[in-house]
Amino acid sequence: MGILKIYIRKLIEGKENSDNWGTFSPESPMDIFERSGLINRNIHKKAKKAFFESLVINFFVFLIVVVFSVYLISGQTPILHNIQGYIFHNDGAQVQVGTKVRINASVTGSFVTTQTSGPPGNTGFYASSINASDGENITITAFNATAFGRNTTALLNSPSITRANITMNNTRLGETDINITTVNNSIYDKFKVFNVTFNVTAIGGANSVNCNATIIINNENIINLTSNNKTKNIGNITLGNTNNSFFEVRALNEGTTTLNITSSCSSDGENFDNLFRESITLRVANQPPQLHAVQGFIFNIDNTTQVPSGTNVTINASVTGSFITTQTSGPPGNTGFYAGTINARDGELIIIYSQNGTYEGTRNITLVNAPGTTRVNVSLSNIKIDAPYFSNVIVEDDFSTPANEIDLTAAGTKLVNCSANISDFNGFSDINNVTAVFFDSNNASMNSVDDNNNHYTNNSCVFSNCVGTTCKVDCNFNIQYYANANASQSWLCNMTATDSSNNKGYGIDNTSINTLLGIEFSDSINFGTIGPSKVSNESVNNVTNRGNVRIDIRLDGYGGYDGDGNAMNCSNGQNISIGYEKYNLTASNLGTLTLTQFESFYKNLTDSLVNEAGFNLDYRKNDALNEANKQTYWRIYVPIGLPINVSCGGRINIGAMVDV
Repeated sequence: MGILKIYIRKLIEGKENSDNWGTFSPESPMDIFERSGLINRNIHKKAKKAFFESLVINFFVFLIVVVFSVYLISGQTPILHNIQGYIFHNDGAQVQVGTKVRINASVTGSFVTTQTSGPPGNTGFYASSINASDGENITITAFNATAFGRNTTALLNSPSITRANITMNNTRLGETDINITTVNNSIYDKFKVFNVTFNVTAIGGANSVNCNATIIINNENIINLTSNNKTKNIGNITLGNTNNSFFEVRALNEGTTTLNITSSCSSDGENFDNLFRESITLRVANQPPQLHAVQGFIFNIDNTTQVPSGTNVTINASVTGSFITTQTSGPPGNTGFYAGTINARDGELIIIYSQNGTYEGTRNITLVNAPGTTRVNVSLSNIKIDAPYFSNVIVEDDFSTPANEIDLTAAGTKLVNCSANISDFNGFSDINNVTAVFFDSNNASMNSVDDNNNHYTNNSCVFSNCVGTTCKVDCNFNIQYYANANASQSWLCNMTATDSSNNKGYGIDNTSINTLLGIEFSDSINFGTIGPSKVSNESVNNVTNRGNVRIDIRLDGYGGYDGDGNAMNCSNGQNISIGYEKYNLTASNLGTLTLTQFESFYKNLTDSLVNEAGFNLDYRKNDALNEANKQTYWRIYVPIGLPINVSCGGRINIGAMVDV
C-alpha cells in the first residue's frame, strides 16, 4: 500500500494566448509546505501574448498510511549553482562565439539560456548559474543552425563549480519559422473581406517536407474564415527558403480578436527555436475613427470683430470622447482664425467652445466625411459663468507607454490614475471639490451604480501644486482584475469640478482595458492511499478564473521531462505511464472503480498539449461572491509490480486560453 500526493503551483498571469509555460521553483518531496496565494508574473505590456500555469506534482508511495494534512519539511533549500564548460564541433574544434546553450534542472524545473563567449582562444566556453538543489541532475543542450549536442550530469554541492563539456555530434532535423506579415493591430471596416498573409521559412538542419499552416481565431464572431478550411497546405520548403501564403477572412462585427497561425511539417524534429507559431491582434470597426480637419473664426459679442490671436478654442467629439485644445492664430487680418484636427468618425457630433475673461460661445456641428474640412464659426455671445475648467486630462495605469491601455493584475487590483489640471478664473481657492467616475461606456453610463465589471467612483480626488488659478488634481481607482476587457477605448474617466457658487466644469479622457488571462488551481491533488493494480479515489479540484475573459484550459503532463511519456518517474527506475493518470472535466464518478470503469469514465492525460475547448469558464460577474470556478475530477492507476517504499514524481501543466 502507498500514498500518492500531488503538490501544485497555483497561478500564472498574462495576456491573451501565451504559450510560455514558465519555470518551476525547486522543491523535492520532503521540502514542500502547504501554500495558498497567487504567483503573478508582470509581462510585457500590451503584447497580447498568452501564458500558461505550470503545476509541480510530487507523488509519494509509502508502506505506512500517513495523515494527508501533514506536510514535511526538507533541510535543503535550492540555491545558485555555477556551471561552465566548453562546446565543441564534431571534429573537436571549439564552436563559434554566440552558440546557444540551454540548461534544464530535472527536479525543480528551473532553466536558463546562455551563449558561448569566452576569452580569446576560448570561443566555445560558456558559463552560467541555475537555482537548483545539490546533486540534482541537469541537462545541458547546445545548438546552432544545423547541429546539437547534450550532456546530463549531477550538480556538485554549491559553491563548487559543475563542469560539463558538450560535443555537437547530432544533426538537427527540420524546423519552421512562421512570420505573419499582416500588420498587427490593423483595423478593418465591418463586412470587409481581406487576407491574413504570412510566410514560412525552413530552418534547422534539413528541408521541411509536407508542411501545413493552421489558423485559430479566438473570437469568430468578430472575424472568421470565408471557408471552413482552417489548415492550408504550404508544400515542401528547401532549407533556408521561404513559402508565402494567406488565409481569406471576413470582418463580421465590431470588436477586437487575436489570430494565431501555427506551422507544422512531417519532417519536423525537436523545436529548438520555437518559432513555429505567431499571433496578431486585429480590430473591426463599423467606421474607425480618423483625422478630421476643423477650422473657422471666433468673433466677439458683436459677431463681426474677430477675437485676438491666442484665444483658446476647445473641440470635443461627443461619441469617441476625443478632444483637442488650440488657439486662434491666423494670417494678418485674421486674428480670430483657428484650425485643428480631431480623431473621430464621419458624421460625429462635435462641440466647439471658446472663451475669454468675460464671454463664452459654443457651437455644435456634425463632421463632414474625411478628408473633407468641417468649417464652423463661433461668437462669444454669452456672459461667461466663472465655472472651473479642465486641461490635460489623462487616465493611465503605472505604465504610460503605450498610451491608452490598462493592464490588470490577476486576482488583484490595478491602480488607475485619472489626472488633470483644474483652473478657475477666481483663483484655485474657489474650487470646492473634484469627483470622477471611471466606466465602460459600452456597458454603463456616467450615472450608473458602481460595479467592479464596468463602473467605479472617486468622490475624494486630491489637489496638489496649487498656484494662482490652477491646481493639479489626481483621482485614483483600484480596478478589479475582472473589469471588462475592451480594446476599443470605451473606458472613460469623466471628471467633474464644482466651485463655491456651485458652477460645474467637466473633463474627460478615454482608454482601453486589455484582456487578462489568469487561472488558479488547487495547491495539491491528494489521491489518498492506494496500492499496486488499484485505482485511486477521486480527487476534486477547482479551477478558478482570475482574469477578465471567458476561458478554456490546456493540459499536458510528464514525468521527468516534457514528452517522456510518463505520468511519474520513480526512484527505482520504474515509471508510471502517462495513460494511467486521467481526468474528467464535466462529471464526478464517486466510489471504487475497476480499471475498465476508470478508463471509461475519465480521459487520459497526455504528454502533448491538449486544448479543452469546451471548458467554458466565464469570468467573474458577482462583486459579492466569486462564482467563476469549476470543479475538475482526477484519478490515477498504479500498475502491478510497483514496489512499496518507492518515491515517484511528475508534473502537470495547466494553463488558460481565451474561450474559442
